[in-house]
Amino acid sequence: LEDRIKCFWGLSLEQDQALLKLLVDAVIEELNKSSACSQMESLDMFSITLLMSALVRYDKFQQSTSQQTEQTEEFPSIPSAVLSTLQDRLIALSPTWNPQWAAKVMFHCAQLKLVPRDDLLECWLVTTRKLVHRMNEVQLAMTIHSLADVLPFTRFSADHFALKSFVATWKQAFERSSRDFDPRSMNTCLLSLHHLRGATTNNDDTRDSVHPFRSDLNNFSPAELVSLMWNWEQLASLEKEEIEQWVDAIVGRIRELNSHQLITVLSSLVRTNAYPGDRFVNQVFSDFQFIATEADKDKTLCSGDARQGEGLGEQTEDH
Repeated sequence: LEDRIKCFWGLSLEQDQALLKLLVDAVIEELNKSSACSQMESLDMFSITLLMSALVRYDKFQQSTSQQTEQTEEFPSIPSAVLSTLQDRLIALSPTWNPQWAAKVMFHCAQLKLVPRDDLLECWLVTTRKLVHRMNEVQLAMTIHSLADVLPFTRFSADHFALKSFVATWKQAFERSSRDFDPRSMNTCLLSLHHLRGATTNNDDTRDSVHPFRSDLNNFSPAELVSLMWNWEQLASLEKEEIEQWVDAIVGRIRELNSHQLITVLSSLVRTNAYPGDRFVNQVFSDFQFIATEADKDKTLCSGDARQGEGLGEQTEDH
């Protein structure tokens, strides 16, 4: 089993997909043997990470193929006993985890829709909490995003000390380095915190510990600025200084937004009862093209025809 897993080393998703399928099929065949559990117990963390990564890539390849051929191919089944042994092995190897391995454990679980047992999740939270301050931008975003994906499917208590301690420590690490985050990582983190909010945090706590507007918003595209506004509005109230900073970044690029993005921004501002200022509003009306659809035009014409027989006084009063 270990020899077959090591064949994945250096194999990328862009390489020969037939070779990827062949290697995964060989590993799945090995995992379905009666000796699979005992072989799994001898794997090191590198091999387990390599195995889970290959399964994720293979799953993505199958999904892509299914979309192109409109045929659904089931993912090769792995015996539940083997998956249980895999989780046992991850717990046993947790003292050897580095930041990359810790981030990938939950990421792979989320990608494979493998719901971790409570003991593995608690082990992951405790171990990863000790590593988050050594994580880079990608690992921090991957960690919180994966946890947000997996947690709703577990039986893990929302008020568990390990969960709350992890999120609090993660926020500290995020606050320390988020100033240099790229827009995608920033929005991923904020969206994940929103999904976790009900179970682990609240608005006041997030407002005190997370400050996304310290980043240089000029590096954000208009679409990314829209996502930033929506994600942050979901987490905490917008301060006047933050709105002004956001308006400065987007006001000259409003014409690059589509109608859905503009609606998202305006809805966020309405929900927070935050006025973006006359400059933003005037720019919306000067730069954004409000184009009526043919259906809207027909409705307008019909309404006009229907009112032709009404008195002028009635029309004015109705209006």
